Amino acid sequence: MMQSIKSNCAITELTDESLVFAYENARKKNLDLHFIQLLEEEIVKRQIDTLLQSTKIPN
Repeated sequence: MMQSIKSNCAITELTDESLVFAYENARKKNLDLHFIQLLEEEIVKRQIDTLLQSTKIPN
């Protein structure tokens, strides 16, 4: 059974720096794999968003 984590913020509200810090520490401490995957997904999503924004052709 997975324990409930109470938090005042969502992963999407973390700064990029905080997100990477949380991910690295979750891996080091071998936290729940599902939690690590959620962090990874958010990191990848932000990387893709950044890439798409940098390649947009202005009108």
